[in-house]
Amino acid sequence: DGYFSSIFFFLYFVVFPDNMYLYNYALIVGCGPVLFSIFLFRMTLELHGIDRSITVFQHLEPAIAFWAIRVNGCPGYNTELLPPYIMLMMAFGVYLTYLLIYYIVVFVILFDRCTRKKNLTLYSHSVSGTGKCKKIIVKISGFLGTSEVGGWLVVVAFYNFALLFVGLLA
Repeated sequence: DGYFSSIFFFLYFVVFPDNMYLYNYALIVGCGPVLFSIFLFRMTLELHGIDRSITVFQHLEPAIAFWAIRVNGCPGYNTELLPPYIMLMMAFGVYLTYLLIYYIVVFVILFDRCTRKKNLTLYSHSVSGTGKCKKIIVKISGFLGTSEVGGWLVVVAFYNFALLFVGLLA
């Protein structure tokens, strides 16, 4: 999720700073799901651990950068806002595209490899243990009559949709 969003941040800041649609998408995602994933994944800033520091900064930097551009009105950057419902539909449409790509790559193409090598994916992180997230996924899977993967997809889509609303407040 963070890497996918980083592509859009890079495109806006470096390649297309005058693109209004790219700005609106990157703003709502950078100030919504990407920023709040710091709390969701319990990321901590440990100055003695470069990998943790980079991870926290990677998720915090887009929100700070977009606020700086919006508040200071940097020349050359288009900061025109679309109506909230268009921003939300656009961001959720792009996110559903990401979720489809993620599903195909992780659950269709690389599932056996990830399972064999015990690679940690967002899915395996979410369903490991007996925490609240696991319980919610199992309940939704049972309600929908799908596998655990189906319940996980619904939970992740709902979580990001809810945080896109938070991103609208930016």
